Amino acid sequence: MLFGYLGLVTVLRNRILSASVPLGFTQTHWEKIQKDIRFEEIWDSEVFKATQQKTPSEIFSISENLRKQIEFWKNRRNDCAHSKDNQITSAYVEALYSFIRSNINKLVVNGNRNSLLQRIINYFDPSLTPPNQSLEPIIRDLPHAVASNDLESFLAEIFKFFDDSRNQTEKMLGSTSENKLKFINASFQFGTNQLKESCKNLLIADDSLIYSFIRGYSDKCGFLSGHPDRVRRVWHEFLFVKSHGNNFALMAALLRSGLVPDGEIEEMFECVLRKGITELPNAVDDLILIEKGFYKSLEKIALEKMPYFDWANNSRDLVIKYLTDYPITVEMARRIFSVFSSTNHPWHLAESLNDFFRINAAKKHEYIDITKVHNEIGIPDKIKSLN
Repeated sequence: MLFGYLGLVTVLRNRILSASVPLGFTQTHWEKIQKDIRFEEIWDSEVFKATQQKTPSEIFSISENLRKQIEFWKNRRNDCAHSKDNQITSAYVEALYSFIRSNINKLVVNGNRNSLLQRIINYFDPSLTPPNQSLEPIIRDLPHAVASNDLESFLAEIFKFFDDSRNQTEKMLGSTSENKLKFINASFQFGTNQLKESCKNLLIADDSLIYSFIRGYSDKCGFLSGHPDRVRRVWHEFLFVKSHGNNFALMAALLRSGLVPDGEIEEMFECVLRKGITELPNAVDDLILIEKGFYKSLEKIALEKMPYFDWANNSRDLVIKYLTDYPITVEMARRIFSVFSSTNHPWHLAESLNDFFRINAAKKHEYIDITKVHNEIGIPDKIKSLN
């Protein structure tokens, strides 16, 4: 019991000592309060007085009911310390710890929210903070400066600051502030469960912000668990849009996290492949794509879309990768023959195929062997390296 109460007032003491001047106090008055709680003989009683203080202003902005509860636990501490008649049992100890767990995040110094906001603003000012400095200390202090029921409104205020202070490039492109995304990532990395939940709630309300965040921090996409509609919107609307670049890392992260239901994986692959993908996956992301059947879907879409110039020319690197890693099927050979026997053909893909068969003798023989069995498939006029 003694140590439980001591732990509570020690936390509050540290919060007072680290806080800037609360609203309604002068600098001199606040320094006097901080000086008093440094004296070993009286510090705990001074902390208690701080929890009860209302004039000239509150140090802790809490309800009258919570002040009375703190007084109750101070009195039970005195019962225990001074061997009073009230018997202190284990039930009191458990109740004290429940009280602390329920209320510790409400006991923040009045006005410390504004101080923390300024620290965040200063952190993202390159004239004040070097680029390699960690956000961890600020994120760790956030629950001590902002009451738990005020977290989401505080985050919304921070998000607005980031939106309003985007650089010229971000404004011109209409993109999300990189500083905002960095702050959200640090909140998930270093924050309390309550802070993570508050960030999640604000993200879930904005599909565009969801995509911007997990595109840059795909390892954090797990917060989408339980929101299948948001996951579907991400892959259906945002993946591999031309202005968004390489999204293989994000698609692989969605698959690794089990966020895409098995029944929708093939649909997702076909949806993104029809857009014409100019990028290639790295070796790590390729493993999950292979496991989930991405290249089977690629063959299906390639057979359908190869005659279309934009798709074939944009997807040429992916088609060559598929032909390199997998046996050439009869259907694929037939499609190559029909498309590249025509005068009107996707020339960039034709160039890539010519180079591919020129330097891959085994693949060239693979194709020619198919033509020997299937007489209707010949050597296409535009792929001269097959001659």
